[in-house]
Amino acid sequence: MKFSTGILSLFAAASALALPLKGLEKCQSEISNTLTSCTQDCINFNSQRCQSFFSSPFDIDVECQSLTNEEKNNLYVTVKEKQADNNLYCYKDANGNLCPFVNILTKSTNGLTEEIFNSIIKETCKSEKCIDLTIESISNTLNVAKYRQSAAAEAYLDWYKNGIEFLQSGKCNA
Repeated sequence: MKFSTGILSLFAAASALALPLKGLEKCQSEISNTLTSCTQDCINFNSQRCQSFFSSPFDIDVECQSLTNEEKNNLYVTVKEKQADNNLYCYKDANGNLCPFVNILTKSTNGLTEEIFNSIIKETCKSEKCIDLTIESISNTLNVAKYRQSAAAEAYLDWYKNGIEFLQSGKCNA
């Protein structure tokens, strides 16, 4: 009798510990699937469904409500980064041109020099909307970088910090 009680206790404890992990995994999966469908093209991104998701990403699944604040924060930062990047991808100026910073986001960073980066930042200054969207995109990237540090990205992060300072300065006027 005591042996079976011990086994049942172990199963109960294992189930109780597995429950929060399953909730996190399910929430991450739902958010990932929705992000993928909402960021594949601008029509989906601009839909009411996707805009509602970006406003309240944790309403996507009941499992998301039980996450810790740290788990929610990590997921939220990722969602906001994707949203900012897609705001930039999906905006076109009056002439149908994309914002210059999209070139950095959509092309390989191989061969990207600080000089090229700075020229793209300066080119951004021609449109107030592109300035705002680029600042939002860079700010979110820098915010996410706090959680995902890598030595290889340090130079780019410095460029991003300098780029955002320039865009916010009086030297950059649309």
